[in-house]
Amino acid sequence: MVTKHEIKTAQTIEKLKKAAFELFAQKGYAVTSVNDITQAAGYSKGAYYSHFSNKEEIFLLIMEERMIEQHQRITHFLGEDPVEAQNVEQLLYEIFQYIFQMALDQYWVPMFIEFIANSNRSEKVQAGLTQMYINWRQVIEQLLLDLETRKLIRPKLPISVLAVTIIAMFDGYNIQSHVDKDTDPTQQFMVVRELLF
Repeated sequence: MVTKHEIKTAQTIEKLKKAAFELFAQKGYAVTSVNDITQAAGYSKGAYYSHFSNKEEIFLLIMEERMIEQHQRITHFLGEDPVEAQNVEQLLYEIFQYIFQMALDQYWVPMFIEFIANSNRSEKVQAGLTQMYINWRQVIEQLLLDLETRKLIRPKLPISVLAVTIIAMFDGYNIQSHVDKDTDPTQQFMVVRELLF
């Protein structure tokens, strides 16, 4: 049974995350302080530091939850209907479109780029980012391995190489779309299709 203390703790963390995300989006990651976050959320610094050691931790948590949401959505796509040869390409296209649409969030890409640029000196942050990319690769590898085992795709490269390549394409598209709003994400899927079919 969940206790009142656990409920209150969860609510505090949610309010702090919401305030942090909004401030990172409005002001930028580098100039937002823990004090800014606590004031916006209506808590003391003591309340903040009872849950997070620093500013990087709350951003890593926000990023991790976003990636978990993406993983769950991909699983949902795969679970809606049995994947057959005639619809596998459409399914992959829909998954890619979903991820690209999330990348179009006007705040997320600048925040992510700024976070990486300002946090590369922290071993803990590097370890957290590394684990996120490992998780992403595993999700993509599992998806591709499943499709390959069922002979629904014919990969032109090893699955592990394809997973890294697909993530690199997403990251590259995220940066390009932030700079050039006319960048067309469907072109990225054309490349993936050539590698998989």
